[in-house]
Amino acid sequence: MAQAYGTAPLSGDRSGGRDLRVPPGMQSERLKMNDESWLVRTIFRINRLTGQGVSWLLIPLMLVIVLDVVGRRFFNVGSVGLQEIEWHLHTLIFLFAAAYAYQRDGHVRITMLRDRMSGRTKAWIEAAGCLFALIPYAALLSYLSYAYFAYSFSINEASEAPGGLPARWFLKAFFPIAFALLALQGVAMFLSTLKEARRRRAGEPS
Repeated sequence: MAQAYGTAPLSGDRSGGRDLRVPPGMQSERLKMNDESWLVRTIFRINRLTGQGVSWLLIPLMLVIVLDVVGRRFFNVGSVGLQEIEWHLHTLIFLFAAAYAYQRDGHVRITMLRDRMSGRTKAWIEAAGCLFALIPYAALLSYLSYAYFAYSFSINEASEAPGGLPARWFLKAFFPIAFALLALQGVAMFLSTLKEARRRRAGEPS
């Protein structure tokens, strides 16, 4: 494990070579990633770094919300621009965390049905869902949202509210990128689960 990831186990480690700086669940996930193709590993890494990076926007989002609430509650001062910054930040977090959340299995599932299925069945259903639902849907949204952004940019769209933010097209520019990342995550998950389904079919350990 340590050699594969360029890290060394902690001194005095009695974990059998495990890197104690990494949670056990993440260690097994990393070991599994070693068996994946270069394409799958690259997509996983891009979306992991993107999701973790965008999570830092939660800090300015929290500060803006607190500032807005304090201003309205104690000073009777409101700001349309401040409120729009809130939903701009929230939009960016939602858009760019979607692929990472799927990678981490953080989306809602119908567990009452899924938990009764075998690992092979789960893998086939996951692969089919990626191929016939997630990938075409996210790719279509990426394509359509580019036209959405292009029109906004061509008219230099700004907020219609008094005191609102200018250049609304800047936010819309991230839509096609985020949906493209989600589509790529679907591709990576399809390849990974398809390989898992075939491995289970052949009776190999997963």
